[in-house]
Amino acid sequence: MNISLTHILFVLMIFQLLFLSLFLLTQEKGKRISNVLLGLFFLSIALNLLDFFLFNLGAYATIPWLAGWGSCLPLVFGPFVFLYTQSVLNKDFTPDKKSLLHFLPFIIFFSGTEIYYLGQPRAVQEQILTNLLAHHIPVSVSIVSTIIFVQFLYYIIASWRSVAAYQQEQKDGDGAQDRKEGEVLDVPARACGCQHEFGLSQPQSRSAWPAGGWFSMDCRFREI
Repeated sequence: MNISLTHILFVLMIFQLLFLSLFLLTQEKGKRISNVLLGLFFLSIALNLLDFFLFNLGAYATIPWLAGWGSCLPLVFGPFVFLYTQSVLNKDFTPDKKSLLHFLPFIIFFSGTEIYYLGQPRAVQEQILTNLLAHHIPVSVSIVSTIIFVQFLYYIIASWRSVAAYQQEQKDGDGAQDRKEGEVLDVPARACGCQHEFGLSQPQSRSAWPAGGWFSMDCRFREI
């Protein structure tokens, strides 16, 4: 077996992804659920690349039944990105049963392909691997790959829209807060102006209408 630069780069990439995923999965600092989701995202990429790497090396030639175990993992890339985004934007985010529905396509595709592939005779499995290595890709595989790509793109767009909506809410909230603070700051100024006006008229008011004048000024001040 010849070791090429591509093989070395693949090994380095897989190692880095595995190391990063292990670090995130064991990291206690920060938001735990966000670390776990991001760690699982990197881990799924690493395992998918590992399966592809072993396939290109011909490592499945003697064990064809083991090939393709990571071929459906791209179906979890999008859900992990989306759930990670939700966990960052929502401080009270907790995965529930509804969150597991995002992984239903992966479960269906993985179960279906494994049942079909493992149900084939060894000779058929070897022929499938030979055709794939020769880039003779069946139409059905191309269709499934397209569906997986569209699904991933859908989750990326959904994640981006969630971030955009969150940023807009923050802007609206900051604007409302600034207006509220402006109104709060404006009240003391108006009160000071009112006090200044009342202070200038107090001597005459006391001599002319000591009781009723103070009451009327007090009411005007309370209205402000």
